[in-house]
Amino acid sequence: MNLFKKHSLLSLALVTFILLCLLIAVVLTRIHDYHSSDFGYYWVGSRMMLEGQDPYDPSQWIPFAQSYGSNTDFVISFAYPLPMILLFMPLAAMDLLQAAVIWVFLMSIMVFSSIILLLRRFEKDRLIHIIPPLVIGILLYRPIISTFYHGQLTSLIFCVLTFSAFLIYRRKWVAGAAILSLILIKPQVGLPIMGLVGLWFLLQRQWNALLAEAISTLVFLTPAFLYQPNWVGHWLSSGRNSLDVIFSQAPTLWGLGMLACQGRLMCGLPLAIALALSALTIGVLLILRFRNEDAFSVYGIIVCTVLLITPYLQPNDLIYLLLPFLTAIRKLHKLNFPYLGIATATILLALLSFGLVPQFLRLQSDAPSSLVTIFVLAVIVFALGRSKPFQREQPVQDALIAPGV
Repeated sequence: MNLFKKHSLLSLALVTFILLCLLIAVVLTRIHDYHSSDFGYYWVGSRMMLEGQDPYDPSQWIPFAQSYGSNTDFVISFAYPLPMILLFMPLAAMDLLQAAVIWVFLMSIMVFSSIILLLRRFEKDRLIHIIPPLVIGILLYRPIISTFYHGQLTSLIFCVLTFSAFLIYRRKWVAGAAILSLILIKPQVGLPIMGLVGLWFLLQRQWNALLAEAISTLVFLTPAFLYQPNWVGHWLSSGRNSLDVIFSQAPTLWGLGMLACQGRLMCGLPLAIALALSALTIGVLLILRFRNEDAFSVYGIIVCTVLLITPYLQPNDLIYLLLPFLTAIRKLHKLNFPYLGIATATILLALLSFGLVPQFLRLQSDAPSSLVTIFVLAVIVFALGRSKPFQREQPVQDALIAPGV
C-alpha cells in the first residue's frame, strides 16, 4: 500500500509539473512577442533551410525575416551555427506561434527539471526550511528571466550540463560523455567545456568516456557538414561584428579587459588575452587539484572557467552558474555552514545579478557581470577547499545548563 501511495504521489507530481510547464508556455507566448526574440531567429533560419534558402546570405535573410515580423535592424543575417538550424527544423515546419508554445514548454521542462535535480542533492534535514528561499532566489536570477524572455538555447545547454554531471556522478561515464556533444550548438561555450571535460576524463583514465565524447561529437556534427561542407566559414562571416562590440560588451574577462582600457583595442586586446590565459591556467590547476571530487564539482569549476575565458557571451549564458553555485551551497550545507547563509544564497546571487544592471546601463556593457562568475568560482573553491565542518552555534538552553548538572 505504501509503495502504491508513493507511485501515486510521484505520478501526481509529474502531471502537475507538466501542466505547470504548459501553463507557463501558454501565458508567456500570449504576453510576449517571440517573432524578434532569439527563438524567432532560430525559427526563421530553420524555416529558410526548409524552403531551400540560405540564412547566411543577408540578401535572402532580411526580406524573409521581415516577412515573418522579425526585427532585422541589428540582426542582418543568421548568426548561429548550422547544427542549431537542423535541430530546430521540426519546429520550423509549423506556425511560429505554435512552435513558440512548444519550445517554451520544452524550455520550462529542461530548466526546471535541471533545478529540481540540483536541489534534490541537498541533505534531507531541514530541507523544508532551505528549499523555498533557494527557489525564490533562482526564479529572481536575472539569466533565468532573460532565458525565458528571449527563448534562448541556454536552457538546453544548462539541462545537458546538469544531466551529464548527474550521469557521471552515478558512474555512467559513457552516457554522460555522449550527451555532452549537444552543447556544441553554441560552439564558443561548447568547445572549451568539452575540451576541459576531456582533460578531466584523461586524468581519471576514463578512456571509454573520452571515446564516447569523440564519437558523439562526430555524429552530432556530421549531418551539418554533409548538408553544407563550408558552413563554418559562412557562420563565422555572418556572425562577425566589430571587435569592440564583441569584446567590450561580453560578460567575460575579454569584456573586462576592453572596459578597463575604455574600448581601445591596442590596450584592451592584449589585456583581455592575458586575463583569459591566466583564468584558463587557474582553471586547469583547479581541475588538477580537485580532480577526485564528484562530477558536479568538477563541472562547476569547468563552467566558471569557460564563462570567464570565452571571447563572446551573452548575459543569459550565466544561467549555467546555477550548477556550480548550487553544488557549492550543498557542500557548505553538509559542512554545517550557518543556515541563514545557505537559505539566502540564491537570493544574494539574484541581487548581485540585478545590482550590476545600473552599471550595464551606464557603461553600455555587460562586462561587469563577469564579477558574478568570479564570485561563484570563489564560492565553489572555498567549499571544495574546506575540510572541517563549521561549528554550529550552541543552543541557548544547552548553554545555560552547567556541565555535570
